[in-house]
Amino acid sequence: MPTIADIMANPKTLTIDPEPSMLYAVSYMVADKTTEKNLPILMDYINRLPIEFCTITLQNILRKNRKLLSTPAIQTWIREKGADLF
Repeated sequence: MPTIADIMANPKTLTIDPEPSMLYAVSYMVADKTTEKNLPILMDYINRLPIEFCTITLQNILRKNRKLLSTPAIQTWIREKGADLF
């Protein structure tokens, strides 16, 4: 499983393990470690996850810190991928 440091260093190229249990683990770890400062970088990684795991990750990020909903990174995700949820 990658560490948050691995993800931060290579958010666009780090290999994503497609195993559902690994995707859940990574989703929760990323959500737990997300801050306003590192969110833009982490979104590069989150956007590469399957849509279900993008959603899980973002839901958990927003449960932890609802203020992040207004950030450009999350607003962009909503505009670009929100329709995929319906």
